Amino acid sequence: MPKAALKTITNRVDETPPENPDRLLLLVCGHWRKARAEHDLALAEYKLALLENPHLDFDEIQAYRRMKDTEEQFQIPDDCPKTIVGAASMLRIAATILSHPNKDDVGMGEGPILDIVKLVADGLDRIEARRHGLKGFDGLPI
Repeated sequence: MPKAALKTITNRVDETPPENPDRLLLLVCGHWRKARAEHDLALAEYKLALLENPHLDFDEIQAYRRMKDTEEQFQIPDDCPKTIVGAASMLRIAATILSHPNKDDVGMGEGPILDIVKLVADGLDRIEARRHGLKGFDGLPI
């Protein structure tokens, strides 16, 4: 093969891959998961401190507010997921919200809706893994 043709072929390796259309959505999902974890940690520390002083007030609401602000972003119709990974990530957040019942929310945290959301998220993950030829722990295709 002539050197000029070889150089042309090898130069194509430097092309950058296309940007993920759900990059911003996945970033927002990550911020929500972080705020959720920070809120859960603050709540656990509060419950532990209550053992020593039962008159404490729970005043750490910054993480909770960040989490709720992020949830409002998920409700914007124009920001629907454009990839399987984005859809699965949003469904996992919905499953997390559904699975943590509030005493005022009757039926939350249980029932078939939560199971359906989890199954769809798992199915989307499997579809994405098959698209990329990934294999499970047993070495078989996912």
